[in-house]
Amino acid sequence: MVVVKISRDGCLQIPEKYIKLLGSDLLEIGIEGGRLVLKPVERLGATFKKFAFTDRPLGDILKAEREAAVNGFVRREKDRID
Repeated sequence: MVVVKISRDGCLQIPEKYIKLLGSDLLEIGIEGGRLVLKPVERLGATFKKFAFTDRPLGDILKAEREAAVNGFVRREKDRID
């Protein structure tokens, strides 16, 4: 373990070797059992990449997004009126 100091403005400097071991520079922070716990968080780009359409032309994807947005708006308005 390494001892680190929290600065006046609340910053904590984590040694580079630990950041590399975590595999992420984006961390979730919390308290568990009286201990400060840091957990690596996967970047959103990497998360959404799994759901990306790579086998469809961009025009088709944009059209599907527009239709989904319109359908969602119509559904919300219908629910609001009912």
